[in-house]
Amino acid sequence: MSEKLSHLDKFGAVGGTFAAFAAATPCCLPLLATAGASLGLGFLMPYQSVSEWFFQGFTLLALLGVIVAFRSHRQPLPLGVMLGAVAAILAYYHVFREASLVYGGLAGLVVAALLNHHAAKQCNACPPRQTKAVILESVITCPFCGAAKTEMMPTDSCLFFYECSGCRELLRPNAGHCCVFCSYGSVPCPPIQQHSGCCAAQELGFN
Repeated sequence: MSEKLSHLDKFGAVGGTFAAFAAATPCCLPLLATAGASLGLGFLMPYQSVSEWFFQGFTLLALLGVIVAFRSHRQPLPLGVMLGAVAAILAYYHVFREASLVYGGLAGLVVAALLNHHAAKQCNACPPRQTKAVILESVITCPFCGAAKTEMMPTDSCLFFYECSGCRELLRPNAGHCCVFCSYGSVPCPPIQQHSGCCAAQELGFN
C-alpha cells in the first residue's frame, strides 16, 4: 500500500469530524453545534453551506483510504463500517434530515478508521508469503522412441512444437495440455508451476 495513501482514512475521519462541527446548526444538530462552539469554530457559522460540502468531501476521502487499505489487508469489517457511515452521512444531506444519521455516521467514521488501522497493523506484522522456486529444466521423453533429453524451459512463453533428437518426430502437446513440457516433460512449464496458466493453450485451443 502506498505510503501517501495509507493515512487517508484517518485524515478523512478527523477532517470530517471538524467539518461536521463547523457545519452543524443549533436547530438541527445541537450536540455538534455545541461541540463546535466550544472548539472555537463558531466563526465558521456563516460558511455553513461550504462546511457541509467539506464534511462530505472528507467523508469520501476517508472511504477512499479504507478502500486502498482493503486491497492490502483484505479485512471486510473496516470497509463495511465505513460504507455504512458514508451512506448515513450522505443520506442526511441528500435524502432526509435526521440527526441520528449524522451522529451515527460520524461514529462510524471513527470506528472504521480505528478498525482499519488495526487491520493494517496486523497485515504489516504478517511474514511475507513464501513462493516456491520455479524449476527451469525438464527432461522430455519421446513417446515414440523413448529418447530423453534435458531442455531449458522458457519463462515467458510455451513451447508447443518439439523435434525429438532421436527419431526426429515432431511432438505436439496432448489434448488439454498447453505445451510439450506438460505432456512429455518430467516437470511442467513455469506458467503452470506458478498456477498462472499458459497463453498457448488458449491460442491453439488445447483447453
